[in-house]
Amino acid sequence: MRPVLVKDPVQVAPEVYSVLLDNDKCRVLKIRIRPGQRTPMHGHPDYLAYAISYGRIQFTLPDERTIDEKLLESAEIMDRAIKRYNPSHIFAMFSGGHDSLSMTYFATEYCQKRGFKKITDPPTTDGLPRWGVSHINTGIGIEATREFVRTTCKKYDWPLVERKPPGRTYEQWIRENGFPGPSAHRYVYIILKERALRTVIRDFKTARFDKIMLVTGVREQESTRRMGNVEEISKEGAKIWVAPFVHISKLDINRYLAAHNVTRSEVVDSIHMSGECLCGAFAKKGELEEIAMWYPETAKYIQMLEQTVRKETSYDWGWGWAARGAANLARKMKGKRANFMPMCVGCAKKVEDSENAEGVAQDGSCQLPGTENSLLD
Repeated sequence: MRPVLVKDPVQVAPEVYSVLLDNDKCRVLKIRIRPGQRTPMHGHPDYLAYAISYGRIQFTLPDERTIDEKLLESAEIMDRAIKRYNPSHIFAMFSGGHDSLSMTYFATEYCQKRGFKKITDPPTTDGLPRWGVSHINTGIGIEATREFVRTTCKKYDWPLVERKPPGRTYEQWIRENGFPGPSAHRYVYIILKERALRTVIRDFKTARFDKIMLVTGVREQESTRRMGNVEEISKEGAKIWVAPFVHISKLDINRYLAAHNVTRSEVVDSIHMSGECLCGAFAKKGELEEIAMWYPETAKYIQMLEQTVRKETSYDWGWGWAARGAANLARKMKGKRANFMPMCVGCAKKVEDSENAEGVAQDGSCQLPGTENSLLD
């Protein structure tokens, strides 16, 4: 994907944007915008915004739809799923990444506005679905991500259901089968995520025909050849997968989090992934070194596993991009592999982005599509 050429905000709206600092490391802009004032369409590279005074801003995107209009569409997707399947429970699947964070904030607000009770509230006979937040603890991830999920849920009073996969751990599996590569991912998905999710379904599906609605932050932009197209609503047995942000862009996500003053994950902002699952199946070359820079304890654990596997087994490959290990898993899983993996779309997208890196600007920078801003009040 080649960078999109967008206009500089200082050039198109000098009465709003002024430069405080500009060097080869960063650029700092001061923004002063009056109520009702608008700026022409423009864009920013990766950025962080800090609001000094209160205000509500509406962003108009290149397709001329505002974020509020897109959120109405997101609510309509939720409405359709509930009307079609009448779920007994709704769970926002919160991995810790920015997409799932924004979706969880949206989904929990949606449920509360419609009068749905939390899973921790006393039983009722109103016939409405009950809601909560679910996090799959794969056992091989960055602890700071799990702590971020727990802290965020506590801050907003979201009832959290955190589950680990039953049975053998990731460490036990890789000691028997070696580290997984891309071809083994469909088996690892079942081992680390699907089995953990089944415990959630088992505990909250109390009647035979109950449906459990699982809301994900997966977006259309993340659709990959490995994972297939992203659907707004998908049924998988008792599980109803819903993607209300399917038509939301990455830029929309950043705007949404900023508009609602939602604290972002430091893990994502430092290594650009949620870090909740480091199975390594879709890890890119150099990823472990990047993790080591920010989260050395996690990297040391993975390196220890590499040494253990090489010492105790005949598997001579390590964690990440050069890993193999699909044949053993295929035999032991007896052909059971996941063909529908809504909790892992981002990993595959990361690999394909890396494979298509020749489309990135020569200096490695990336510009986002332009936006038009207006201060509403």
